[in-house]
Amino acid sequence: MVSRLLDVNHNGTRFLRELKDECIPLFLRIRDPTCEPILSYNSITNNVLLKIAVPKRTGRKRKRGSQDPYTNDVDPKSTTISGENSTSNIQSHSLNDKPTSILKKLRDNVGKYTVEAVGAIEQSHRYRGLADYHQSTSHAPFMSHFQETAFSANLTRAGSRNEEIVPPPTFTHHPLPFNWGYRQNPLISTEVDAETGETSIVNRSKMPKLEMQYVHCDEDEDVPTKAHRPVPDDPVLKDFVAALQQAMNERPIWTRRALQNRLVNEPGYYLMKTRPSIRRLPIPKWPLA
Repeated sequence: MVSRLLDVNHNGTRFLRELKDECIPLFLRIRDPTCEPILSYNSITNNVLLKIAVPKRTGRKRKRGSQDPYTNDVDPKSTTISGENSTSNIQSHSLNDKPTSILKKLRDNVGKYTVEAVGAIEQSHRYRGLADYHQSTSHAPFMSHFQETAFSANLTRAGSRNEEIVPPPTFTHHPLPFNWGYRQNPLISTEVDAETGETSIVNRSKMPKLEMQYVHCDEDEDVPTKAHRPVPDDPVLKDFVAALQQAMNERPIWTRRALQNRLVNEPGYYLMKTRPSIRRLPIPKWPLA
C-alpha cells in the first residue's frame, strides 16, 4: 500500500513532507480524472519502528517431528544480511512478516539476531473509507466524441439526439462506511383482529389517535349506545373498560378527576385509551349548578 501510494504520488518524500498534518489521497486510477480518491485519516501514534535481522536460512531441516532449534551453529556475521544489500532483501512483503513467523525465527536463532530501533512513528495514515463508484471511460466512445466536439469548438456536431452521457464522477457523499445496526424495534408488535383474524403491525411508540363521537344536544336519533370500535385484545385494557362501565352504572356523569379518584386501584395510563369506549361530555365553559 505504501509503495503503491508513493508510486502514484510520484515524489513520495516531498509529498509526505508537505502533507504532514493533512490527509494523503490514494488514487486507484491516477490517469482517470473521473476517479475519486480515497482519503486517509491522520492518527497521532507513538510507536517505534524496529529493524530485526535474523540469519539467512541455509536449507537445513530439523529432525522429523521435532520443534527444537537448529543444532548446527553458523556464524551470524556470515549469514546476516547487512550493508547495501540489506535494503533489497527486506522480508516485509508477500506476507513474510507475520507475527507468528517472526517469533518462530527469533526462537530458532536465540542470540543470533539483532534488533535496531530505526525511528519513531508519530503519525499513521489509515485508509478506512470506501472507494466511490466510478466508471472507466478509457474505452467508452463518449470521451473521444466529447474531445472532438468540446475541445475543437465544433458545436454543430454536439446537438444530435440520443447522445450518450457518462454517469457523474461522484455517487456517494459518505466518507466512512455507515454502521448499519439492523435490529427489530421493540415498540413494534403484531396484533390479530378478533373479528376478521387479520394480522396488523402496531407501533406502540406512536401517539394513538382518539376518535370521539360527538352527539348534538337535541339529537333524538342515531344516538350511539356502544363504542365506535371494539376494545383491543388486551386483558388489562378490557378489565379497565369493565371498571369504567361499572362506574358509569353508578352515575352517568363523571369528570376526569372524579374518574381518576374512583379508579385509583387501576392503571391510570389506560384512561386515555378507554375514553372512546365510554360516554363522555365535554366540560362546559359555565359553572354547573
